[in-house]
Amino acid sequence: MHKLLLSIVLIAFLPILSFSQKTKKNKIPKEIVKSITLLTTYLTKSCSSEKEKVDTIYSWITHNIAYNYKVLESTKPLQFQSPKDVLKSKKAVCSGYVYLMLAMLKEANIQSEYIEGYTRPNEMDTNYTVLDANHAWIAINIDGKWELADPTWDAGYCGRIPKKEMVLPKRFSKEKNFKWSFRNKIRKKRILRKVENFEKKKEKRDPYTNKFGFVFNPSKDWYLIDKDSFLLSHLPTLPQWQLKSRTITVNQFCDKSEKLPENFANPKGDKIEFEILNDEYIAKNLLDKWLYTAEKGHAYNEFNFGVKAIHYHNFIGALTDDDFKKSMSHLPLEHSLPIYETLMNMSDTVLIYGKLAIDTEKSSYKENKKDFAEKFKVNELADKNHIKELQKLDKNIIKIEGLISKSEERNDKEIKAVEKKIEEIATKYPTIENEIKLNEADKLVLKSLFKSIDSLNNKVTNFYTNYYALVDTTVLERLFEEASYSEYYLRTNEQYLSFNTMEYNKTIIEFDSLAQASISQLNKIVMDSLIKEIPSKDPYTDIKAIDQLIKKYKPILKTMEAEKKITNASNIEFYMNAVYFQLLKKNYEYNAFSNQYFRFLSTNIKNYDIENGKIYDAIDAVEKAKSKFKKQLSEELDKGNKRMINLYTMTMKNAKVWKAIFKAKLK
Repeated sequence: MHKLLLSIVLIAFLPILSFSQKTKKNKIPKEIVKSITLLTTYLTKSCSSEKEKVDTIYSWITHNIAYNYKVLESTKPLQFQSPKDVLKSKKAVCSGYVYLMLAMLKEANIQSEYIEGYTRPNEMDTNYTVLDANHAWIAINIDGKWELADPTWDAGYCGRIPKKEMVLPKRFSKEKNFKWSFRNKIRKKRILRKVENFEKKKEKRDPYTNKFGFVFNPSKDWYLIDKDSFLLSHLPTLPQWQLKSRTITVNQFCDKSEKLPENFANPKGDKIEFEILNDEYIAKNLLDKWLYTAEKGHAYNEFNFGVKAIHYHNFIGALTDDDFKKSMSHLPLEHSLPIYETLMNMSDTVLIYGKLAIDTEKSSYKENKKDFAEKFKVNELADKNHIKELQKLDKNIIKIEGLISKSEERNDKEIKAVEKKIEEIATKYPTIENEIKLNEADKLVLKSLFKSIDSLNNKVTNFYTNYYALVDTTVLERLFEEASYSEYYLRTNEQYLSFNTMEYNKTIIEFDSLAQASISQLNKIVMDSLIKEIPSKDPYTDIKAIDQLIKKYKPILKTMEAEKKITNASNIEFYMNAVYFQLLKKNYEYNAFSNQYFRFLSTNIKNYDIENGKIYDAIDAVEKAKSKFKKQLSEELDKGNKRMINLYTMTMKNAKVWKAIFKAKLK
């Protein structure tokens, strides 16, 4: 006969990506660790309060009991583990963690209860509904107040196994080397070079293997936290263990993450006296608790047919099946034996609800596979968008490089023309850089001319002032910085995908969005800012306009002087040439500077191509990680489905055998 656990629960979701850390395990004598009584006494002997005792026991469990990762790779229903078995193997699934803690707390005279329930993935759909109570945690009464904790989630995570940490050999220790370094400079340099190479190798080295399993990372993220915070991801099968006077419904629990706070503020469940209900529940014997959970659990979630099939099955097995009793010998299974007719009816309940659970599981599996495929379509589309945006960036960079090339050619031509013009003016007016004073009356007569010259002069001067200020605060640094952000978001997502093997998570989408926004920002920096550092036109046309004014007004000024409308035409012509000369010199300086700056830009853009290459490599790495992630999730989804169907199939098989026995007994 197959043996089934007391309340068959599967861990569906483990903590989100959390990097491993070395944990020092307490060195406790082996003979003590073999006994729950001795171990509890040893751990709590110096504790002065219930809280201290709970802290110590919880910490020991989360630091010493590993999650049994092999069960996730199997499609077999989980077998019950007694606290003694867990202590011996140092491995457990969620129910094993809880039963061990229950046993240790009992030894410490602290009241606690096994809580089974639902967990929710971080990425939920509005149509998502929890069907199976697939996890277990613990409620602890500390100084008269019930608190909640999840030792499974606080023990660590399932993901890639870390490699052993690289440690610098003692013979390469800098402190040691410096003692004799002055006597042997060559040896010192060699040692320091090895140290430097070691650090570089350590920095580039992937700290994780390609093997998956459980990684210890003890925390207290789910230990005695606020009940609403706990309820964000843990919904008990029995709503009274929400520890709220007004409960939330299953549908509210399954709602979008952003709606949960609103749901907690406006619960739609029953108004209950949870303290009274919990006291009544605790007063029941174990088998009656199973029947209570079967009925109340199904009433709370009409789609959870398994809760009735499993608990009725376990009830019958505990009373009538020797193998079942033996597997749970440490539990109090006393109960007045119902008549065989009642047991037959219970067997029928197992058969009916087991069949409904299988049908629901199959239907849910199809929906999950469909949802899974749709999610990864969005996920894969994100990678295509990254590539599309990056290719657009490549084109924009090429455009920038083309503009730089054209600007350099234009500048080279202008430099030659300006040099020639400067030389002509300097030859004609040897004192051109000397200041000249104009007649105020002449300036009034030629007001429009001087206004045009001043306007052109200001326009050109302002252009140069603004340009120098612009390149002085070049966006190149922003461009490289944003490129590093883009790569960081992608690489972080790659790591996240590599570590998180348990669930499809919205963090993946968030990092995709961050990467997409960052790459788009790169395009904005290039096309909105960097392009301004390469002007398509410079003020040379405006400068030449002054030359045109000089040529136009030269005969006009002579005529006006002859007509005695102005006093000195030569002075005015000299002034105009002086303005023209100064602007030509500024233009020459500008062209020389901008050519030098364009070469600086070209060099950095070539270096930036390397950054773009890193982003392409990161996108490629993310795509590969997603492919592996998709495969692993798909396998886990398939195995989880088979595991649940095998579970319900087994309960039904046992129920048929038991029913036949009861029927024969009645004859």
